[in-house]
Amino acid sequence: MVDKDLYFLKPNAGFNFKVTPSFRVFASYSESYFVNQNDTTADHFNPTFKPELADGWDYGFKGELLGGRLNYTISGFYANRQNVSVVNNVETPLGSGNFVQVTERDGDQLVRGYEIDATWRINDAFYAGGSWGHVYSIYTDFGSASPLAIGRRVNGISPQNGSVYVKYAPTSGPLKNFSANLGVSYVAATPTEAPNAGDTYTTVNGQRVLQRTTYQWRLRVPSFNVWSLGLHYRLPTMAGYDQRLSLNVNNLFDREYLRVNRLIGEKRAIYLSYALTRAPRR
Repeated sequence: MVDKDLYFLKPNAGFNFKVTPSFRVFASYSESYFVNQNDTTADHFNPTFKPELADGWDYGFKGELLGGRLNYTISGFYANRQNVSVVNNVETPLGSGNFVQVTERDGDQLVRGYEIDATWRINDAFYAGGSWGHVYSIYTDFGSASPLAIGRRVNGISPQNGSVYVKYAPTSGPLKNFSANLGVSYVAATPTEAPNAGDTYTTVNGQRVLQRTTYQWRLRVPSFNVWSLGLHYRLPTMAGYDQRLSLNVNNLFDREYLRVNRLIGEKRAIYLSYALTRAPRR
């Protein structure tokens, strides 16, 4: 049996300041740690075991325009991730000139980017909104066994993604109980391979020298966009219960695509649902 305690003090602090009634600025700093559940008991028992650590900033501003009908948030982030599992080239025993590859928690990643979100109440019936995100995530230390991986993209992290939607929901007239929404989401071409995939090294005087590469680490799944549609109708209240009938269509145009994990994306799916909820007391 293994009994091991880890103690960390990780600060989190920030502020949110109202510059004007319709404009705010904010910023925050935080630190964290993470014990990977894929680690084995032997990993935890090892005296050199280190959990993953992270620290970063989040900052930006938010506001409203057009008399409060248009709301937006623009934010940026900058974070460092440490103690990621990587492979080091270790001389064993020291001074022997014999090098072996050992998996250790010595890797680092840098993540920075920005996000933009906006919602717009066009009038009493029409609404629109959208979001856009840019993520620059690279390895700043991938272990001494693969030195050329430094600066390459982290696999599985999409560099850009966004979405746009429109909604129709009248508050009066013959269609006041009806609403509809149409949206599209976009995911940019995403790296799928480890940053050293396809590289072949040899060790010369303790230094790792690239012999050849197939550039496998450059592979990406193509970008894609997926549309969705929703139709909703609120039926008359029955015996103190609200009724709602909905039709949702995912992947409206049955687009074929690969997700960032290289699995085939979902085909078009149509869902018809009926919801019955207790009406609020008036």
